[in-house]
Amino acid sequence: MPAYLFAEIDIRDPEGYEEYRAGARVATERYGGKVIARTGAAEVLEGEGPGVHAVVIEFPSLEALHAWYDSPEYAGPKAIRERTTVSRVVALPGA
Repeated sequence: MPAYLFAEIDIRDPEGYEEYRAGARVATERYGGKVIARTGAAEVLEGEGPGVHAVVIEFPSLEALHAWYDSPEYAGPKAIRERTTVSRVVALPGA
């Protein structure tokens, strides 16, 4: 059953974030992840806060999602994201 990663990302360092995206893309594809939705400025329908970058990535399974998130290939990009953004990352099992 597929699983989904949902992330809200408030980019604080745009140049550093571009470095993250390049490395994350390679690692994501290696673990079967596919970006299915992305936006540069999410539209907030409820709640407070500025628009943020949002992304939804589909993985073949929750196990594949966790394998990617904890992988050595994603460790470097993840450290860059943590340094250049304020993020909320959520793993969702498919329905």
